[in-house]
Amino acid sequence: MTDRPTAAQLASGELGTGEDVTVWERRMKALTMRNAGATFARIADQLGISETRARDDVRKATAEVVQLPVDKMVERQRSILLDITRVNYPAAMSGDRDAQTVLLRVLEHEAKLYGLYAPARVNVGVSETEFANQAAELLSVLGTEPLRELAGEPPLDAELEDLTDGSTEGWSNI
Repeated sequence: MTDRPTAAQLASGELGTGEDVTVWERRMKALTMRNAGATFARIADQLGISETRARDDVRKATAEVVQLPVDKMVERQRSILLDITRVNYPAAMSGDRDAQTVLLRVLEHEAKLYGLYAPARVNVGVSETEFANQAAELLSVLGTEPLRELAGEPPLDAELEDLTDGSTEGWSNI
């Protein structure tokens, strides 16, 4: 039998109370207690083991948790969220504000877990001129000749004429 039974094996009870199951459960309890802030001495006392065994159990349990693939972590998170929802749902529907707050937090965590929140829209605020200048500069860096319009140069077949006096002589739209 392996050192770490599967969740299905534990849930079905098919493993009974064999040595491997109790070692795995003890390690998980030790890790949970340590995560809650318990000292190794307290963990040892609570679980009826030596302090050295408590340290070893926490180290091995941490290694097991860290080695979980991401999809297994998502499954675990989802399972816990479902348990929390199941426990708090009746009270929340009866008007218990604390249970409602817990459920809203569960829903928020679940939305983050599955990426349900849309990315935030950001308005950069770059003017057309600034964009054209930056684009022309980037195209030059790439070794391409940017469009003359982007570079601020007049088209090849056009000449600039000073028409400030209001005359339209010599002007044509053809």
